[in-house]
Amino acid sequence: MYLLDTNIISFLFKDNIESENILHNFSKYNLTGYNAKIYISTITVQEIVYGIKLVRLQKGKDYKKEELDKSLKFINEASVIKIPFDQEMAIKTGEIKARLKNSGVSYGDDSDLMIAATAIECGFTLITNNTKHFQNIPGLEYEDWTVI
Repeated sequence: MYLLDTNIISFLFKDNIESENILHNFSKYNLTGYNAKIYISTITVQEIVYGIKLVRLQKGKDYKKEELDKSLKFINEASVIKIPFDQEMAIKTGEIKARLKNSGVSYGDDSDLMIAATAIECGFTLITNNTKHFQNIPGLEYEDWTVI
C-alpha cells in the first residue's frame, strides 16, 4: 500500500508533466475509481491546510483558488484514508531523528520525519518527490511518482 507525501498532493492539481506522471502511476497501481484506497497521514492534512491558509492570508483568498480548493476537496474525499499519528509513530519519529542527528545526516523537517514514521509503522511505501528528505531514513521504502 502507498502513503502519499504532501508534495504529491500539491503536484496533483497542477498542469505539468509531474502531475501527468503521478496520475499515470495511480492508474498503473489501480488507485483510481470507486474501490481505490489512497492513504495520507494526518500530518499531511495539517501541512495542506497550513499551506492553503498561509497563502490565502498572504496573497488573498482568490490566489490559486481552483488549485487550492481541489487540494482541500481531495483530502476530504471518502476514498482518501487519513491515518492518525499515534504514539508508536511518535516514538519511531524520535528514534529516526536521534539517529540522523547523531550521524550528522540532514533530513527535511519534523513533519517529514513524522510522515516517514507513519509509512514505516504501517508498512507502506511513501510516495514523494522529496527523495533527498527521505533517503537516509532506515527502514523506509519510498518512490518518486513524478518521474516514470
